Amino acid sequence: MTDKVENSLTSGQRKQYSLSIEEMRGMRLEKLFSPRDYNAHISISMKHRYVYFPVAKVATTSLMKALQIYEVGNLPQGLVTQHPRAEYSSWIKPYQLTPDMLDDIFSAPDYFKFTFVRNPYVRLVSAWKDKINGNSKEKSLILKLMGMPPQEIEVPISFGQFVKAIADQPLHKMDRHWRPQALCCMALWVQHDFIGKMENFDADIAHVSERIGFDISATFNNGTQVHRTGASETWRKEYTPELKGIVARLYAEDFARFGYDTEL
Repeated sequence: MTDKVENSLTSGQRKQYSLSIEEMRGMRLEKLFSPRDYNAHISISMKHRYVYFPVAKVATTSLMKALQIYEVGNLPQGLVTQHPRAEYSSWIKPYQLTPDMLDDIFSAPDYFKFTFVRNPYVRLVSAWKDKINGNSKEKSLILKLMGMPPQEIEVPISFGQFVKAIADQPLHKMDRHWRPQALCCMALWVQHDFIGKMENFDADIAHVSERIGFDISATFNNGTQVHRTGASETWRKEYTPELKGIVARLYAEDFARFGYDTEL
């Protein structure tokens, strides 16, 4: 189903295209995700023998910039970016490998496979603040789901409207900024060596730094700043009992898999 067709469906019709967690677990990654998303979720360093699985809204921008410096050394400020051009990064992406080669890397004991996750309640508020309240291009996706012209980017959308708009989306079709983290970090298909948490960021970054042989936190004091929305301080006030229930259902796999409490 194309995004264009999906956005033209009613919420009830969209539900028919949803896949369960178990159904997704049995699918090949390249069949489940678009090529763009598939490649965005996996960064492989053959040079330093690690695989980072970025999860949007979990310090991804800062981590990608820091790891880029590790891969290719210091670059002029404008070239250190979350999505570097190929000549400014030594990462390998899935499209450059056969499925068997990718499976071999995922199962190789000498590759350190890691990701970072976050309380699903907080992450969703952060996504709304950044992408919807911030009038980023992703807001047009929500406007479409609400049956509104996607170009009316200045129209306010409350957190409640946002949550209800995504409530009937198939999980794997969600934008990666609010797609379940278990899908973003490939946890259904990959056995990670380490899953760090935003709530324990400093200690977990130190652990990853030790494992890959590079002081990631040092780059945060050298122009690579952590991108903050303030969601960690304000998220609770956005939730009503109804919204809490919707989010607990949508992100049930994240709450259970990563050990987060569904109670506010």
